[in-house]
Amino acid sequence: MDWAPYKKNDQIAFSSKLGITTFNVLSYTIYHTEKVGYRTECSCGDYLNIILNSEKLFIKIEFYDSNSPAKSYIIVSGETLSFSKQMDRLDIGGRTYYDLLVYEDSGINKNKNYTSAILSKNMGIIEIKGINDEWFLSDPATKEIKLSDVKYVSSDCS
Repeated sequence: MDWAPYKKNDQIAFSSKLGITTFNVLSYTIYHTEKVGYRTECSCGDYLNIILNSEKLFIKIEFYDSNSPAKSYIIVSGETLSFSKQMDRLDIGGRTYYDLLVYEDSGINKNKNYTSAILSKNMGIIEIKGINDEWFLSDPATKEIKLSDVKYVSSDCS
């Protein structure tokens, strides 16, 4: 939840060369499963699914394991961006951001309109890069989210 601190119905403003784009958080759900059997192992897991929408873009954030960013994706208007690297610090648009996850086109997209997305811990998405435009977070305030703010679905797959 630290990498995408949103609540359903939040509005997040991004700036681009075309002006301000406001994203609405349509869905924010954690699917928690107890006792998932996989071969000889038994474990539990969390799958986080977030959907954001604007007039121009549709974003889906999928974290398959909250402890492993490498097992997560960001889908921007149908194009999948895969985990690329983790960074300590980055300066974007005159602001410094810390504790970052970078997602990039892994070559599986046919259209390649979107090349990368960057998330900052406790802020969420701070940048989306496309071929024709870039979107930067307009309000870089840190956010705090509690489990009670999230739709939480638990199941036992035994």
